[in-house]
Amino acid sequence: MSTTTHHRSFQAKLVEKQNQLEALVSRREEVNAHLQNEKKKVAQLRLDLQTKEDMLDRAARQHHAKLADINRQRDQYR
Repeated sequence: MSTTTHHRSFQAKLVEKQNQLEALVSRREEVNAHLQNEKKKVAQLRLDLQTKEDMLDRAARQHHAKLADINRQRDQYR
């Protein structure tokens, strides 16, 4: 193989490796963007869950207070 042919072959391999590297970088950016979106969704779901848990806790406290009041009233009439 002549020096020129060897040089061209080497250049072609470098170009191919550069293209592969650029494709990997692009894919990594896509994956990172998707991951960030998923993290935002998870954060929103956690917030929604916390809100619903708070609502359930409040409803349970109100229910227990109402039951306690009913029991006190019942005990007064015994």
